[in-house]
Amino acid sequence: MPVVAKPAEQMTAAELLHDTARHSLLRMREVVSAPLSDDPRERRLQIETAGIATKLYMRAAEGELQVQPSDRIAELLAALRAEG
Repeated sequence: MPVVAKPAEQMTAAELLHDTARHSLLRMREVVSAPLSDDPRERRLQIETAGIATKLYMRAAEGELQVQPSDRIAELLAALRAEG
């Protein structure tokens, strides 16, 4: 449940985007969690949604694997400069 419940019209753009993305992910989860349908169009939707969810996960995981700058490196460089 959102921390602050307010009408969409009163949300900032960032809040609205966050809320919409959350609802979209929940809807995707429902679609992906359902057993595969016998209806070819619905089954295609389920498979495409699963693919989209996988791509989103991979993008998020890729972002987490990016090397983050470390303050420790700056400290070590400063120490080396001070010694030289």
